[in-house]
Amino acid sequence: MKLRKHEHQRIQNQEKRWNRIQRVQSLYKEGYFKTGIQQLLGISSGTVSKDLKYTEKPLPQRTSAFQQFRPLIRTLILKKQSSKTIEEGCRSDGYMGSVSTLNNMISEERKNGSK
Repeated sequence: MKLRKHEHQRIQNQEKRWNRIQRVQSLYKEGYFKTGIQQLLGISSGTVSKDLKYTEKPLPQRTSAFQQFRPLIRTLILKKQSSKTIEEGCRSDGYMGSVSTLNNMISEERKNGSK
């Protein structure tokens, strides 16, 4: 599946974060104190403490305030409605976001087959 530029960037940032977490944990296991890790990596003490708590790769944190509209979008896609009709339905239910954000959600739902 082809990813968009912002999706590639998000994946790269997640990988960078996971690499940092692993580095912090390995330095701590080698005997470095939290303040030493903080200074060595140039990160805050809170970040060091948080990174030491992870036992596995964290899940992506990003969520949208517009997730509540996904069930409506799925329903309208299953009814073979056009994007314009889906937009009108979402707007009547209170969607106040941009058309491009809505189109991205519609596209994702269509790719997923509206399961």
